[in-house]
Amino acid sequence: MTHKDSTPVPPRSPTPSSLADRLQAARLRAFVGRQRELDTFRAALDDTERPLTVLYLTGPGGIGKSSLLRRFAQLADEAGRKVVAIDARGAECTPEAFLAHATNALSGSGNVLLVDTFERYRPLEAWLREEFLPWLPLGTIVVLAGRARPAPEWRNDPAWDDILEIVDVAELPDEDAVALLSSRDVPESRHRSVLGFAGGNPLVLSLAAEAAVHEDADGRVSDTEPATATWTPSHDVLGSLITRLVGDAPSAEHRRALDVCSQAHTTTETLLRTVLTDPDTDAGAIFAWLRDLPFMESGPHGVHPHDVVRDVLDADLRWRDPARHRIARDRILTHIDNRLQELRASTDPDADSVARHLCANALYLQRDGFGRSSQFDGRRAGHVYEDALRPGDHRALLELTAREHSPEFAAVIECWLGRQPESFRIVRNAATREVTGLLACIRLTEPRREDTDADPFAAEAWAHAQRTAPPKPGEHILLAYSARTPIGSDPTAHLLGANLMAQIIRSKQLAWSFVVIKDFEALYRNPYNPEQLRQDDAVHLGDRPYWVFRTDRRLHPLQIRPEAKSAPTLSREEFDTAVRDVLRNWQRPDALAISPLTQLLAQGSGSDPVPALRAAVTEAVIRLRDERNGYKPYQAVIATFLDPSAIAGSMMPTQETVAQQLGLPFSTYRRHLTQGIDRVCELLRRP
Repeated sequence: MTHKDSTPVPPRSPTPSSLADRLQAARLRAFVGRQRELDTFRAALDDTERPLTVLYLTGPGGIGKSSLLRRFAQLADEAGRKVVAIDARGAECTPEAFLAHATNALSGSGNVLLVDTFERYRPLEAWLREEFLPWLPLGTIVVLAGRARPAPEWRNDPAWDDILEIVDVAELPDEDAVALLSSRDVPESRHRSVLGFAGGNPLVLSLAAEAAVHEDADGRVSDTEPATATWTPSHDVLGSLITRLVGDAPSAEHRRALDVCSQAHTTTETLLRTVLTDPDTDAGAIFAWLRDLPFMESGPHGVHPHDVVRDVLDADLRWRDPARHRIARDRILTHIDNRLQELRASTDPDADSVARHLCANALYLQRDGFGRSSQFDGRRAGHVYEDALRPGDHRALLELTAREHSPEFAAVIECWLGRQPESFRIVRNAATREVTGLLACIRLTEPRREDTDADPFAAEAWAHAQRTAPPKPGEHILLAYSARTPIGSDPTAHLLGANLMAQIIRSKQLAWSFVVIKDFEALYRNPYNPEQLRQDDAVHLGDRPYWVFRTDRRLHPLQIRPEAKSAPTLSREEFDTAVRDVLRNWQRPDALAISPLTQLLAQGSGSDPVPALRAAVTEAVIRLRDERNGYKPYQAVIATFLDPSAIAGSMMPTQETVAQQLGLPFSTYRRHLTQGIDRVCELLRRP
């Protein structure tokens, strides 16, 4: 605990005369922004009529609460107020200990009491609210700063309405974040990359700034670098951020839950129950733990971490354990795919909305790099929202389409606005409500002359369908247009893409889907494209070429895991036998390459599935180690199969040799080995 002297601090001399003065001056130079919070505190200092003021600063780790308290202390000092500052880190959490450090705030009026890391005093919150604070002298200002929000009792008691003010400390806006980087001498050429990783979190900005300035000779910053010069955080920076922002997880399963949160757009208890593999795991308890973490936010579809925490967790896992990163991603995608298959024919009135959310989650999992996505930019997601077409939107839609495409394309959209207005979904700017994107999914059951004459894409779609595999009676085709191609990092495109996927999945008796795209290269960035079109397949509208992404949905129903190949169906006995064969042939890549498990456990691994297969099996063995009573079976499996070199003098040890090296009777060793193999098979069988 640190305790600032309760006597008034002497005025600072213009020239620092001590180390404390120098430290204070350096902190003030590094402090940027927070005008709203500073104005709130100054107002409290100026309001001498209020009997008591309690400001409750809340926000995740690294957001700048401690820096604000230091700035508040300076303002209070300049106003002639006595300051008592308490930091709860390492403090004893008892009323007596708290009083011992806060006693000076009880004498005289107009004092300022600053309490940092207040979440450690949560057991004392009721005592502070009901006994300590009411006895403070008139005019006292109390600032409590912590990661957790105040208990509901503060709001439930009307007596605190005029006394308590909750201040949510948010990330710095872009201009203040740039000012912080400039104050740390980060070259302007690196600002974009650092901001792309750190966002507006002051702690992450500070650590990233220090790393960007003090790079080694292989990556030294230069003022002559272009404005697009890239920077990514080192593993040391990631490790420091994990410690400062996240802290320790109570168990291996809690850590895996964080791995899930770092990848899934939103996390639910159901998702955890599906993805976490230990059968003894209490998914409900782990979900409750996630909800209470200070860097987690709750929404209508589950919980999700703050953007910068997600980015740090994801980048750390990619570096620390690429196999686990892949496995977590694949299990989440499998869960989403299974849920969407359940929704294909659902009559639930919420099915369309749930399907759109699941598709958005699937697109989000396609992201790549540090905090940025080939499909989605999470920090901008809240800037837009999806909405239905309204009567006053027609003009805005046509102007947007003419601007993004051409007047000729806008004429096609105008045609369908008149014929199928119910087929349109739009995206609006959350602040201005203006239209930022449109998606039109036109349902066609027959090639009507008036449609094909007005729309060359409809003519091309019907010509291709009738030439290759015409729709059967009762079937239809879907023709999709957008003012933004539904591929890219723009959140508008992300919403439109998720909506299109959901409509394809939910469309009953859909024969063909035709998606009009103006960017030919986008077809090859789209993981859901089963057909490779040629450049000369273009359909021209005016002087602009377009391409139609065409798919026979009877042959290629939309799958959320586009890399999945047709996998063999194995009985439990066959699966377990294959696992035992993989373990026995661990040192023989040729034998592993033909294992039926490569198509089940190593999908999407390219031409050489052996490393991915080994990674999946190794992951299961590691999980065995982390389980209750799992360490001895883990030792037996490792020593027998995965690391035979650990047995001195033998590359192909006998089981008797392994038992001897482990110091176990042969019967005990065999029992542990059997238990270990059986459990590894069980872990690998679970999706």
